[in-house]
Amino acid sequence: MKTHNKYTFVTSIDLEDWAAKNTFDEALRILDVHPDNLYNKHISEWHIKWSNGRIDVDGNTELSKYIYTCRENQQHVTGDIALAARQYVSATRDMDWLRGKKGYVFIRDMAKYWYTRLEYNEVTKKYDINGVMPPDEHAESVNNSVYTNVGAKLSINFARYAACLAGEDSTEEVPDEWLERAKMIALPFDERKMFHPEYDGYREDKDPRGIKQADVILLGFPQMWPVDNEVRRNDLIHYEKVNNPLGPAMTWGMFSINWLELGDDEKAADLFKRSYSLYTREPFKIWTEARAGIGAVNFLTGMGGFLQTVVFGYGGARLHTEKLTFNPKLPPSTEGLRFIGLNYVGNSLDIVIKPDYVTVVARMTSTENPLILTVDNFGASHKIQKDREILIPRRAFTLRSLTVSDCPLPEEDSCPDIKTRRDWQAVEPRDTEITGVVDKVIIQQTGDMECNTLDACKKRIMKLQLTHQTSGVKGQVLGDIAYNFLIGSEGRVYEGRGWGFGPYHPDVDVRLSSLSMSLH
Repeated sequence: MKTHNKYTFVTSIDLEDWAAKNTFDEALRILDVHPDNLYNKHISEWHIKWSNGRIDVDGNTELSKYIYTCRENQQHVTGDIALAARQYVSATRDMDWLRGKKGYVFIRDMAKYWYTRLEYNEVTKKYDINGVMPPDEHAESVNNSVYTNVGAKLSINFARYAACLAGEDSTEEVPDEWLERAKMIALPFDERKMFHPEYDGYREDKDPRGIKQADVILLGFPQMWPVDNEVRRNDLIHYEKVNNPLGPAMTWGMFSINWLELGDDEKAADLFKRSYSLYTREPFKIWTEARAGIGAVNFLTGMGGFLQTVVFGYGGARLHTEKLTFNPKLPPSTEGLRFIGLNYVGNSLDIVIKPDYVTVVARMTSTENPLILTVDNFGASHKIQKDREILIPRRAFTLRSLTVSDCPLPEEDSCPDIKTRRDWQAVEPRDTEITGVVDKVIIQQTGDMECNTLDACKKRIMKLQLTHQTSGVKGQVLGDIAYNFLIGSEGRVYEGRGWGFGPYHPDVDVRLSSLSMSLH
């Protein structure tokens, strides 16, 4: 085995702002080029660097092939770094790094890399990313890894926002064509089983070793990609079944976080215990990569998965582009959970979670980014002031800066989960389009039974459309469902007539100048 020059790419961020900033400064410095040239340098020297600095194995063809595929195909790491940059900017609002040190160029050029990797598929009319190894390292070279492709989407979408935040011409730095192609990146999905295959051509019996580690389930966390709860649950059930039980510790922490968000605390607790109880070695609680005590020793990734379960699973923390949300719970057999010195956009907070309440105290506040705390579904808002304790019920709450940018949020951070007419299998309408400007929005209830799952809501809306087109409303047969949009009891938005057609209301003539929202 021989090694040559060593190139190290640091991909994680630190708990301390200054250390996290140094991480990305190092990423810019390590190539020893001006940031404006980072992308071209990255592309032109990618293979040169691996040729001059690599690990080779002689006499073992299988091992040599595995090393090659790992180093060449794990391009999802570029998406991981882009996600880390997104989290850093969202957590710190470090404008000196973003503007002065051209951090937005670093972010933009990762997006540009993904743009160049897209290949148009004439059959599917989507853009493919081919020849990659996903986090599941048993899949050595596949097309359209769903995790990799979501990472590419996130990278491109955030780049436009970062350029705007840096004060640049965002449409020039990140052209509309990039965003349009990002929307059309293929995401494998099985309509019959309602789950995400890991990649094109995935079969659960394809590799007798199973899935090596968490992969598709990472869409829910940490990628926070909008996924229907039913689909997310199906993903978790399927991939726990096929995941290699001897795989690395952090896998089970990721499963636990996702189950906690879906409300299955019992399942989450079981997986949380599995994430650490089988992987630590006495007497010093040293972590190993595999439960059999083999693989990497003092395995930091396993420890990281454990800590993430505490912070993002039971703490319920979610870092969005312009807000920080919590949906706190207590770990099993505990009476309290404390986050001391949690830093967010220049503020330092102590958050204490108890069985019935939560307290928030600011030990340091920011004049540039003063915070407001809002308790979800409760209506209460509190301005964060230094050393003033805020006591709220233990329920979901949101922290956000009162200083809001005028930059459009990335698509995945700004839109609700909207199901199209095609999603609920609507029949064609028989109405005329709206003529003129819409000047009214009518909100009403259907007065029917609630629907609490995707499948139940789809069936309910299909039945409503059929009723309105056959029996009608108050004796008047309609050309389509009466409402422009409907909101299910589970929180999803469903396209009814959509934007192009006037609604029907039995008591008001609103057909040509209004939109209606119906609540289930």
